[in-house]
Formats: sequence, C-alpha cells, structure tokens
Amino acid sequence: MWEETVSGELKQVAGKNRVLRHRRLKCFGAGESAIEEMLPGLIERGRDPTVGITAHEATITLRISAWADNEDSCREKITTTEDIIRKTLGHLVYGEEDDEVEDAAAKALLAASARLATVEVGTAGRVA
Repeated sequence: MWEETVSGELKQVAGKNRVLRHRRLKCFGAGESAIEEMLPGLIERGRDPTVGITAHEATITLRISAWADNEDSCREKITTTEDIIRKTLGHLVYGEEDDEVEDAAAKALLAASARLATVEVGTAGRVA
C-alpha cells in the first residue's frame, strides 16, 4: 500500500515548495455510501483535489485537500470542488470545518424566529 500510494506522492513533491490546504464540509441526512454514490468521480484516488469521506455518529464529513504551487491555486481547486459538492448535495450540507449539526439546527430555528420545546422523561438529564 505504501509503495502504491504514499511513496509515489512524496517523490513527486520532494524538494518543491508546495502548498497543501484542506476544507471540510459537514453533511447530515444521508449515509456515507449514499453520499458517495451522489458524487461519482469526486472520491476517486488520484483526483486533484482529493475528496475524502468519513462518518462519525450521524455526520458525514467530506475533506477536500489540494496541493498547488501557491495559496490562490489551492483555493481555486478547493472552491471548484466545493461548489460541485454543494450543488449536488444541496440541503444535506449543513456546515463546514468545526460546525456541528446541533449548531445548524439552532441557527435555523433562530433564522425562522421559531422556538423549540422539549420534555425530558427517563433520560437522566441528557437532553438538558
């Protein structure tokens, strides 16, 4: 695995001043495999920029990583891929970087001037 993936990448960038940047998009409402199917070709090895997908609890994170000679080129690569993802997934993308799904829900409630009430029974205080 090392020889087929990492070693070759390192040899290509050795001795070069290159920039590596990332952006994470957070998704909710579809599973990891469903999101991967919605993005054919974006999560393939060897693509530039790369798009990695991970799942934790109910959140799917898409990490866009770009190598380039400068910040602007990295930003352009990432933005182009991010636009494709956002257009394709629509409302499934709720935030980026350190955003959490509960923060997105709270922002949506505030934006709609809505309120949320809960009744806690038998949860040992976990809802509060």
